[in-house]
Amino acid sequence: MKVVHVLRSLEFGGAEKLVLELARRQKESGSADVSLACLKDGGLLMKEALSSGLSV
Repeated sequence: MKVVHVLRSLEFGGAEKLVLELARRQKESGSADVSLACLKDGGLLMKEALSSGLSV
């Protein structure tokens, strides 16, 4: 199953951290091919998402 989580940005915030953690766990479990889509480029959590192997 392919999953795309859409966020406004990856700035540091509650929703952003929650979605990042959810995406990581989905990827680790192998239950989904996970990507993140952001309306704004960059953000404090971008590096963390990329280092987790997520497509952004």
